[in-house]
Amino acid sequence: MSTLPELLIKEPSWRRDLISRWVVQEHDEVRIDWKAMAEKLRANHRSEATLEQAYKILAEIGILSTSTKGNYIIKDGMGTNFNPSDRFGDPYYFTSRRDAEKYKIAFCCGERVVLNAVE
Repeated sequence: MSTLPELLIKEPSWRRDLISRWVVQEHDEVRIDWKAMAEKLRANHRSEATLEQAYKILAEIGILSTSTKGNYIIKDGMGTNFNPSDRFGDPYYFTSRRDAEKYKIAFCCGERVVLNAVE
């Protein structure tokens, strides 16, 4: 598995700088500022490609996953998936409940939106 610095160095400097504001690795822990990511998307929809790349990096370091097994999904009462997705619309799943909760608060904020563990 690649490390965050190894993945970021491959990005153009402007994208690396932006993602580095959202995703910070301190020792063995990675912290994500989901709120800052959501605010950037709301302010500038052109940042969507950068968000997609950030999600891809988060999947490569194990924060997100393409596998449902043992991971978390955010859905509303109608079954709509609110998890981040790749450019093809395929969802990523959260590997930790904590990140799923923080993402839910930052991106969804709806009372009808619930967090579920995927079997």
